[in-house]
Amino acid sequence: MNAHIQEFLDYLTAERGSSGNTVSAYHNDLTQLDEFLVGRNKSDWADVTRDDLIEYILWLKEREYASATVARKVAAMKSFFGFLLRTGEIEEARAAFLKVREIDPHDAEATYQAAAANLRAARLDEAAALFSELAAEFPDRGGYALALALTQKLLGHEEEYRAILASAAGLHPPEPRILYELGAIAERRDALPIAVEFYRRALEGSLP
Repeated sequence: MNAHIQEFLDYLTAERGSSGNTVSAYHNDLTQLDEFLVGRNKSDWADVTRDDLIEYILWLKEREYASATVARKVAAMKSFFGFLLRTGEIEEARAAFLKVREIDPHDAEATYQAAAANLRAARLDEAAALFSELAAEFPDRGGYALALALTQKLLGHEEEYRAILASAAGLHPPEPRILYELGAIAERRDALPIAVEFYRRALEGSLP
């Protein structure tokens, strides 16, 4: 499991331009998680259960880590699993990330990453269910509406696609990050006009 942690740290340095202090903090947090899981006879991310992750958090609290420190370590865990999902390093990362989400089912980023992973893998019904959940919980966020619209388009639900797309026009503008991700997915699925539109919106949203 350490090999995947090192890939994540390399990504933070090379592509995110993270500072040495940030990378060091992630290294310490994820190494601690890895050592805890190895101590529970876990040698593969696919073997990690929801109870393992909850026990890890309780273990941290028992050692009287400050609440802010525990929150940082949990955030590092989510970021790491999210990296594995986005890069497609290992399929079991999807299951592991969903287990993290079970700890806090209202974590919007965890839900989004799980839904996007399903969309990339052409698990369209699962993606639609999760994006629908996000759109219902955060009805003002255009990014989630556009993600749901794209999923409906790929499912062949043209009427639903157009209705959701129209409603998204009056919502809070989506983050460029989400638009780039959705554009890449649309491009891979040969929905080129949609991909171009998402890329255009992302570029406009990135301009000062």
